[in-house]
Order: sequence, then structure tokens, then C-alpha cells
Amino acid sequence: FRPGAIITPPPVIELGNGTRLVDPNPQNVVVDAPKDVSVSYRRQYWVSVEGVERWEGWAYEGSAIRLNETVVGGVRYTPKTQYVEVRGPAAVKVNYTASLYREFRDALGLPNPTASVELCGRRFTADTAGRLYATVETDRECQPKFEAWPLSPYTLAILAAVTGATVAIAARRARK
Repeated sequence: FRPGAIITPPPVIELGNGTRLVDPNPQNVVVDAPKDVSVSYRRQYWVSVEGVERWEGWAYEGSAIRLNETVVGGVRYTPKTQYVEVRGPAAVKVNYTASLYREFRDALGLPNPTASVELCGRRFTADTAGRLYATVETDRECQPKFEAWPLSPYTLAILAAVTGATVAIAARRARK
């Protein structure tokens, strides 16, 4: 190289198979005298993380890809592991805990214990107060499917008691 020349190492060296070298150090070398120059690089790997959310991209060797909790359609997804450590090119499938809490009321606002939900292929039913908590392990997003009677057994019992009382009162009046 001629004196005064600036040597710039390539910013990225593709090694193939999901590996590359980046961030050369030094980035530029000025030729001002005879020199031995050693350039160091940082290694990156192509990583794909699949589950409820998908992430893919280049990540530095030794780094950690943090997995976050997310809510989709009222279902909270919590990853079973907090992070994925980058040790080489990888395609990682992550499992999540899918959880759902909901209170069910009927048309009159009374608790509805007839409610149920199907979440990730499993069915869960409400308790006597109309509360439903569902939790299941999954590696994908699940769409909850809800079912409930429009009137709860409590409302039906009240309506039956009122109807029975009305019939009894009408029968007494009819006898007089």
C-alpha cells in the first residue's frame, strides 16, 4: 500500500450456515509506516425464536434474547424460560403458560356458573360464583371459545319462585 492509504476491513464477513463476523476493530488503518495489522471481529449467529410471538435476526455470540410476557385476546402468555442464550445458529421453539381469568354474569347481572371456555384444546368451567381461571401450557397462540347460558341457574330459580308465588296468589284470588 502507498503511504497515506487508508485500509478499511470489510464491515461484515459472511461465513455461511447462519454465522457472520461484524464490527471490525480497527475500522480503518492509515498506512504511515510498515506495520503488521491484526483485525478482530465479533461473531453473530442467525437465531429464530418461535412461539406465541416470533423473533428472528442476527444476535451476538454469548448474548441473551429476552422473552417477554404478552397478552393476546385477553389471554396472558408467560414464557416458560426467561431468555434464549445465543451459542450458535438456532431455531428455538418456546413453550408458554397461557392463562385466562374472567367473571361471567347473566343477562340480569347474577353470577353464571354455567360458563365455560375452551383454551388450547382444553375445557375449563366456572365456579359457583361465575369465576373462571384457565391455565395451560402451549407453544402457540390460542383463541378462547366461550359458552354460557343467557340466564344462570340463580336467575332461573328466582324466576321460578316468582312465577310460583304469582300462580299461588292468583289461585287464592280465584277461590275467593
